[in-house]
Amino acid sequence: MRYLIEMGVDPGLMIHSLNTPPDDIYVLVEEQLLETKLATEITE
Repeated sequence: MRYLIEMGVDPGLMIHSLNTPPDDIYVLVEEQLLETKLATEITE
């Protein structure tokens, strides 16, 4: 969590990680990537 915050990423991103069962995968959509600041822009 601290690393996400230091990098400017919304710590709310962890909600998806914590709610996803260990045998599943949660894929962020473009809007979520931008909202959480995990990505700064989407390119084609």
